[in-house]
Amino acid sequence: MSRIPRIPAKTPSRDVSLVIPVRNEGAHIERCLDSVLAQDTSGSSVEILMVDGLSEDGTREAIRRRMAVDPRLRLLDNPALRVSPALNAGLLVSSGRVVIRMDAHSEYAADYVATTMAVLAETGCDAAGGVQVPAPGGPGPVAQGIAAIQEGAFGTGGAPHRREGYEGPASTLWLGGFRREVAERVGGFDEDLFRSEDNDFYQRVRAGGGRLWVSARIRARYLCRPTLSSYARQCYVTGTEIAPTLRANPKALSLRHVAPALALLVAVGLVAVGIGAPGARRPAAAMLAVAVGLYSLGVVVTAVRAGVRHGASVFLPAAAAVVTAHGTYALGTLVGLAKAALPGARDRD
Repeated sequence: MSRIPRIPAKTPSRDVSLVIPVRNEGAHIERCLDSVLAQDTSGSSVEILMVDGLSEDGTREAIRRRMAVDPRLRLLDNPALRVSPALNAGLLVSSGRVVIRMDAHSEYAADYVATTMAVLAETGCDAAGGVQVPAPGGPGPVAQGIAAIQEGAFGTGGAPHRREGYEGPASTLWLGGFRREVAERVGGFDEDLFRSEDNDFYQRVRAGGGRLWVSARIRARYLCRPTLSSYARQCYVTGTEIAPTLRANPKALSLRHVAPALALLVAVGLVAVGIGAPGARRPAAAMLAVAVGLYSLGVVVTAVRAGVRHGASVFLPAAAAVVTAHGTYALGTLVGLAKAALPGARDRD
């Protein structure tokens, strides 16, 4: 059963609250805080709520050092250790008329907050977010390749917030800022979801008549996973969240969320038919060959584009990253569906 807390109504005492869930972000926290504290918010009253999942790698100490010199910062505890409860903890104590969710794996343009608030005002939408700009999470062609494939639709599905230069309506947002009354109306984030909580939250906003807007003017760089193994783990765990999300709110997902798993099932089914039904072996093999050929073409085109944009050394890592992402995500989706009756068996990253 979903756990969506009610967010009590309150009269805002600030213009904006920034809510940033963190847990063991020692590798990124300094760069994140640098860009957050450098926001041009002149004329606006701001609070920055760092909601920490009991970090043990120096994250809390880094935040406290900044708190000593910047009174806008506040450190909150998140004993649940997951993103959704962290977001709710921030929402419950926030005092801004606008709440902007941010992420420790990202670096923000100096006008990120100001532009989010401007887009909300200009469009009259209920929530607004930016286009995600993938950036390598480490040095070398592998990290560059992982980031490069997230620039295109074939690698990651092509949602509006992944389209370079996009300006327009959307069904969900990356991070995003919203008017406080939106959360008071639809409730907080579902605490039973820890990968697709944003899809669920924004679907509930739309279901209540709200409008979402993506603007490329809202600029931030997302630091991707630096290695194939860490990227595989991320994609696998994201895949395992499909089943819980389908159970909690199937309208929060679209065909692109289940396409890799469906493709894998079709491929396995064709192999099984070829083995188990000799009379259908040739047509099954032909269909499989066409499917593999088309998929391989997509991988090659994506890798070529990555190589053209970022250098020839990125071609092979980008191709490997595409296959890794799709394969592990599909496997995670199928494992998650198999475990759907065992809610205590869900994987966590």
